[in-house]
Amino acid sequence: MNATQVSSEVAAAPAAPAGSAQATQTGPIASIDRSGTPLSLYSFVAPDYSAVMIAVIAPHPTGANSGSPRPKNGEYEVANVSIDVRSGTFTYDISQFRFLSANGQTYEPQQGTASTAGFGPTLEPGAVPAGKKVRGTVVFDVPTGGGQVQFFNGQGMQAGGWTVAS
Repeated sequence: MNATQVSSEVAAAPAAPAGSAQATQTGPIASIDRSGTPLSLYSFVAPDYSAVMIAVIAPHPTGANSGSPRPKNGEYEVANVSIDVRSGTFTYDISQFRFLSANGQTYEPQQGTASTAGFGPTLEPGAVPAGKKVRGTVVFDVPTGGGQVQFFNGQGMQAGGWTVAS
């Protein structure tokens, strides 16, 4: 799978670690980077937090198991998400992820269905305190042709994401 960086302009915030994308809760423009690039998330409103999220995304033309249903829209895009909280407490939910396909249609993650079974443990909602990490998968049933896995903050603003090329 190939990936391409589309944008990286964001509102002013503390410098992000080298090689990472940066997003804030108040930034009007989100950073979209290639799969596997760290996305630094900061909050300057209560509750304060600093976290790094990484999503490594891979297409799957079939389900993870022989008995899994085939994707209805073309393929499964499976994002293996890792969240490392540096300060404060970072609260998240799988519903904050979306897939924007190349044709402009938005898809929500598959939750609790047979199609998600076997790809690994689902990223369960939670509040992660500083110094802790959490990992899990987010599965989308999407058309082939690439797109973007997007992450939205608690206020519904796109905080960043990762581009997935076909």
